[in-house]
This record gives sequence, C-alpha cells and structure tokens, in this order.
Amino acid sequence: MTKNSVLALATVLVVGSVMASGAEAAPVFVQMTVPPTAEYYSYSQPGSATLTADDFVLGSSATIQAVTWQGANSPAGAPGPDAFRILFYTDPIDPSSLVASFDVGAANRSDSGSTIGAGDVLYNYWANLGGAGFSATAGTRYWISIQNDEVVTPIDYWTWAGGPNGSMAGSFSNGQTWFSQPGSTNFTLDSAPIPEPATLSLVAIGLVGLIRARRGR
Repeated sequence: MTKNSVLALATVLVVGSVMASGAEAAPVFVQMTVPPTAEYYSYSQPGSATLTADDFVLGSSATIQAVTWQGANSPAGAPGPDAFRILFYTDPIDPSSLVASFDVGAANRSDSGSTIGAGDVLYNYWANLGGAGFSATAGTRYWISIQNDEVVTPIDYWTWAGGPNGSMAGSFSNGQTWFSQPGSTNFTLDSAPIPEPATLSLVAIGLVGLIRARRGR
C-alpha cells in the first residue's frame, strides 16, 4: 500500500471516527478498495447518461444520514461544477424500485493526494442526506447510485472510483434499464450526519494537540 493510498483511507476513517465521537454512531456499511484501481462513469445528462449502481445489505436496520465516496474527473482535468444525486433502490433495480432520491448538490470534496487511471485526480466526497434520511431494513438488498449531473465536457467526465472485483449494475439509458457488470465502488454509509468542514478542522486540530500531549508524557 502506497503512502497516498494510506492517506486516502485515513481520510475516510477519520470522518468515521469524528462521526462516532460526535454523534455516538459509526459507519453502518463500508465498501473500500484501497487503493482504488477502477473507474466507472456515473453522470446524468440528457442524451449521454451513463450510470453506475452498487448493492449493499445491512446487518442491522438503520437510518442512513450521510454518505462518503471516492471519485475522479476523467480524463484528468479541473473538476466542473458538481451536482450530485444519491438514489436508493430495492432489488431488483429498475425505475419502479426507486425508493429514495437526494439532491446533495456540490457535496463536500477534498483532494485525496493520489491519482487513479491515467493520472486522474482522486477526490474524497461526503454529503449529508438531510431530512429523515433513508431507512434501510436489515437483510434487505438495496442499490445505491451516486450520480454527478455536472455539465459533461471532453475533459470533465466524472467517474466513481472502486475496484475490479464484485458485481454491480450499469445503465446507458439514464436509469430506465440496468444491466449487470463486474466491479465494485468505494462508499460508506453512516447513521449520523457528518459535521461541517469547519467542525472537522477543529476536531483535527484537537486530535493533533492530543497526540502531542501524549508524546510529551
């Protein structure tokens, strides 16, 4: 595992630890290929929509309040004006099985410090779902589709990062029909909202101070 991949994983774990300490909750589902080695298009634009969805099953019922994930802009280029939607489906995935949709807008994005594919900058994202969140029942197979509705240009196709192993779903018809494809995506589901970036910064400063204090002892 490279230094950059460790930093990318650490970012996800730090967010999880902040949620656990600040809201007495921990991620209820984590799927991460570290470092991610595959990219899957998942953008929604009229006439050119290519979507990706991945499945998950919870061991205990929970209300999902926040989602973290990893993605890149391919080919490598400056990210455009992100506009994310997070959709949840029951199984089997099709338009009639859509049970919840959240427009989370630009979400929160940070450079992971590493790249994927042909030098595409890998970003960490997180977003709170808002409202009542999404209530998921234990043992039920669900599908999550994270879609970027940015304006697609030749230097700004958005991809969802993950790995080559596993099984997920894809669509070339903006979600009207889906097909099975190999692979997996990187995402985490949490039962508590994630603090705002300013709060995360304060927590990080506090953690650094605590580490220094322990070293002093």
